Amino acid sequence: MAEHSILIVEDDAEIQKMLCRFLQDQGYRVRSASNGAEALDLLETEVPDLLISDLLLPGEHGLDLVRAVKQRWFIPTIVLSGIYARREIDPVMQAEFVEAFFEKPVDLKKLLEKIVQLLNG
Repeated sequence: MAEHSILIVEDDAEIQKMLCRFLQDQGYRVRSASNGAEALDLLETEVPDLLISDLLLPGEHGLDLVRAVKQRWFIPTIVLSGIYARREIDPVMQAEFVEAFFEKPVDLKKLLEKIVQLLNG
């Protein structure tokens, strides 16, 4: 089986680096972007198997990115936020077809479990 690819969209350089390293160590091919425009550029060259995006991004909101992605591709999506709580984001997640939400700081074990479920489910 080919390794799965994941696109991480996170403007906090330390969190982006940590997520990339963690997922690469788990055997995933990982690309990253710091904002929505950069992510959309990367999607034009390769569509990943999974998208992980922060919600508060410079420029456009993470949900705007998710909406743009879901209009063109079926990519399971996980959103992250250090600002929003699950109860605030659940109705929006359902409307935008977001598969999972994690509050920061992210529990990496639970994140990995969700990734495995989405990619191998």
